[in-house]
Amino acid sequence: MLYGGRMATDFPDVTPFSVAFGSALKVVMEARGVSQSAVARAIGKKAGASYVSERVNGKRAVDTDVIAGVAEVAGVPPSVVVRETLAEMKRGGEGGATVTPLPPKRPASPATQKRAARRKPGKPKMGDE
Repeated sequence: MLYGGRMATDFPDVTPFSVAFGSALKVVMEARGVSQSAVARAIGKKAGASYVSERVNGKRAVDTDVIAGVAEVAGVPPSVVVRETLAEMKRGGEGGATVTPLPPKRPASPATQKRAARRKPGKPKMGDE
């Protein structure tokens, strides 16, 4: 898969998801009026905007410090930035970035429900200790 004229395999720490996430994050930053240089200043990176640019342009995986910096500059919690970025990915925004939601969890079988009903309250099930 090509990203910016280079193959994803040219960047060993980059996955198709991280490229898509970075691309969608870039759209969110533009929509909120957040510049790459402002994010770099917020996270204290001496490399400046190039540090952020590499992450939103698919050359490096997006780090949590970049998400936190976008949130700080935008004046919102990091969870809002992540939610907006994932929503952009679901819309198939810039670069065709998409995310497929997980299927709903299937209900427990009748046998499992029966075992759970017999378990004494407060008694942990195997593996919960």
